[in-house]
Amino acid sequence: MSRNASLALLPALFALPVAAQTAEHRGLWMTSASYATPEKAEATVARAAAAHLNALYPIVWSSGQTWFKCSLVPMAENVTPGFDPLENLIRVAHASGLQVHPWFVNGWCGNIHPGSVADRRPEWLVKPGQPLSATWYDFGQADVRHFETQVMMECLRQYEVDGLHYDYIRFGSQVFCYCDTCLAEFARRTGLPPIEPNQGKFPLWLTTVGNPLAQVTTAQVLATFEDGSPAITLNRLGAGETVLVNWQGARYITPTLNGFVTKLLGHFEVQPGALFQLHTTQTKAKSGSGYQTRATKWLKDLGFDSEMVDETGLSRVPVQGTVLLTHQTRMDEATATRLREFVSGGGHCLFMDGPTNAISFPALQETIGLKAAARMFYGPRLVTPAPGQDLIPSGPAYDVATAPRRIDRWIEYRKDCVTDLVREVREEARKVKPQAPISAAVFFTKAEADGVCQDWYRWLREDLIDYAIPMAYTESNDDLQAALREWQAADPKMERIIPGLGIWTNRNGRDVTRPSAQVLAQIQTCRAAGAHGNLFFQFNCLSDDLVSALAGNPYQQVCLPYFPPARQP
Repeated sequence: MSRNASLALLPALFALPVAAQTAEHRGLWMTSASYATPEKAEATVARAAAAHLNALYPIVWSSGQTWFKCSLVPMAENVTPGFDPLENLIRVAHASGLQVHPWFVNGWCGNIHPGSVADRRPEWLVKPGQPLSATWYDFGQADVRHFETQVMMECLRQYEVDGLHYDYIRFGSQVFCYCDTCLAEFARRTGLPPIEPNQGKFPLWLTTVGNPLAQVTTAQVLATFEDGSPAITLNRLGAGETVLVNWQGARYITPTLNGFVTKLLGHFEVQPGALFQLHTTQTKAKSGSGYQTRATKWLKDLGFDSEMVDETGLSRVPVQGTVLLTHQTRMDEATATRLREFVSGGGHCLFMDGPTNAISFPALQETIGLKAAARMFYGPRLVTPAPGQDLIPSGPAYDVATAPRRIDRWIEYRKDCVTDLVREVREEARKVKPQAPISAAVFFTKAEADGVCQDWYRWLREDLIDYAIPMAYTESNDDLQAALREWQAADPKMERIIPGLGIWTNRNGRDVTRPSAQVLAQIQTCRAAGAHGNLFFQFNCLSDDLVSALAGNPYQQVCLPYFPPARQP
């Protein structure tokens, strides 16, 4: 179906008149549960139509399975045998004047289960030098790119879809892949030898995130980053000690760091029942508990059981016990004072990431031995042992003169790998349905996109996609406006960038629909900046109140979905 074919179908949409105003994209991302049965598909389409939306983006490929009939991939387990969810959704949606743009989760593997693609072809996965929190397809391999292209082309060829939509069209980070294919291809393309896998020794190169502290007062610097700033510090206070790993070490795990932490906990003489994780009320409210859950498993893998406590549970920690603080960027002053008393009395603290939002408290400054927050970072870092200390052994010297250049070229190479897939899909799609638009859900700032090797501005420049949908799920209008200014610099008329907005918020650990007024305000902010519509994440939070608010204003009249002006292939 062409992008304008829905015009003939629109009168079926509650017999409402088509708006005379300019077309506007009013899209909605949909999970598989929202159309996995005929009844669910009918209900979903009815709700979207009642909100006067005009484009649905249903997930059709994820976790190595599909929600359409594909000769290359098994149908999802939650689909009744013989039922074709996508075919049914297209029929129901088109009858109500809504377009359908299948949504493909390209890079992230999701759950690897028996019979899935990743289970059958493990050699197609990224092989990092460090464990990752998720598994990713390796776009550095031509076979992977060709396979995903063919999956998308089967969908485009066999179904009356209105376009194709990428998601997770990236890597999980800038992390290296040490498979033979990537090592050889990097050397071929750049003429540089790749960085060797980490073998558990310092100096340590890693890609990570950090909320670092700065301005050393009483702490001993055990290791530094490449710019000379503190990477690992030790501070002695009274009868106790505090160690700071100045990045999110429990999230970005490496054999080297595992060895250091194991040695450190031995140095602290951790006894059974004496290792506690502090999860402050303030951090939990801001960031949830995901970091602590991963840290519990990480510690157990290292051979240490831990108990989770909040600030009220610090009284249960033995005098010479150990408290681990993972990504605890926030705490109140009373907690900072308790930690100072605990350490000075003979206790031990290990901070994995800096408590940047609490370091202004003098008690915390005394405990850690640093007194200020530095700027958050994301990307490659080199950690080198400092002289005059014996907690961090030094391994072979690191080639600091050429390593940064190799790292930069590696990042460019990985961006190219993702772009190679996007280009292959574009070329094949033009042979199948040249008028079907291709879109991509992308990180909403260039800095974030660079961090996962997603060069979507290039895809727009080279016409590899028709439009980008930056996932601007922020609840802050200031952040949204800043992003809009960045997008306008690349696309002044906002012709090829359609902002994606979140319609959910987290309340007490549960996702609920945002206030309708907040959603409408962000729609207006995008319109004022020249945007030609929005895409909303996701269907599950399209509440009755929000449906009424959208259909009342700003979507009072039905209209066709906007697409960028046609471009020559």
